[in-house]
Amino acid sequence: MLPLGLKGDTAFLDRIHGLLPGHEFPKISPELLYQGPGLVVDYLSAALKKLRPLGFDPDLALPPGLTQRDVRAVRKWVSALLKLLYPNRDWPEGRAQALAALALELRERVYCEMSHYNREEFPPRGPCPPRPGARPRRRASLGRNFSPF
Repeated sequence: MLPLGLKGDTAFLDRIHGLLPGHEFPKISPELLYQGPGLVVDYLSAALKKLRPLGFDPDLALPPGLTQRDVRAVRKWVSALLKLLYPNRDWPEGRAQALAALALELRERVYCEMSHYNREEFPPRGPCPPRPGARPRRRASLGRNFSPF
């Protein structure tokens, strides 16, 4: 949820690289918390800080029709995920493209949000994922008993 001053501001939203569907994540419960030994966060933070300036820029086959901001956001997502998953740069063949598909989905959520606020500037590119708190759409045949609710 954005503050009132930023809600609907497509210029601000366009600078967000991706939206995680937090409403789709399970609620944290005691069963989900890890009980074993953990990693010292200071060490992890130092390791990730060393990885930040490194360029992880694999060749990606991106679909046509993306804006420059879309391409940049997808590349940044892929780079970040590769740094987290494969800091030694030894990722399997095709993994970068699979991560690009995830990055495209996260970026598409941003585009759908912008389209929701300004359809003229950001016409829908396809079906958007359901918005949090929205009623799920019922699918029915258009026969005699059709009802939108």
